[in-house]
Amino acid sequence: HGWELVGPPRSLNLKFRHPDGSVMPLKDADTGDNPHNTDAYKYNNWGFVGADSDQGFLFYLFHIRAPRAANFRWAPNRHRALHWRGDAHVGMPKPWLLALDAPRDANGIVNSTLHLNSWFVSRTYTYLGYSSTGLLAGDKPGATFCMRSLWSIRRAIE
Repeated sequence: HGWELVGPPRSLNLKFRHPDGSVMPLKDADTGDNPHNTDAYKYNNWGFVGADSDQGFLFYLFHIRAPRAANFRWAPNRHRALHWRGDAHVGMPKPWLLALDAPRDANGIVNSTLHLNSWFVSRTYTYLGYSSTGLLAGDKPGATFCMRSLWSIRRAIE
């Protein structure tokens, strides 16, 4: 029944908000991931992935115990980093993991995606298209390791 036995998610009557404090509507909430559409709300239980660890704890902390969470509006958000559903444990490697495992040239740049399933390549490229902030500068001095890795796998796909 959730952290500290708070009960099923829908029974909590939570109000999800945007950063300006306005309450998100149930539909057309102008957000990349509407919390009303999550497995927690769909099935009205705490059986979603990670509910008994980080994901459930963070949901509990920021939405219930100390409600300070905010869901950014999609339209004005230039970063548009979508939540990546799944990981290697459920068959969908995260883009940064694909980048870390990819063959590289002498300069450390990913030079091939031939070892990857085409579906992973397609999904990764779509994700990298939405999460473009910083990726355009992935080859510049000062770019973080993460940005360099994602930039290089995007270049290899292209």
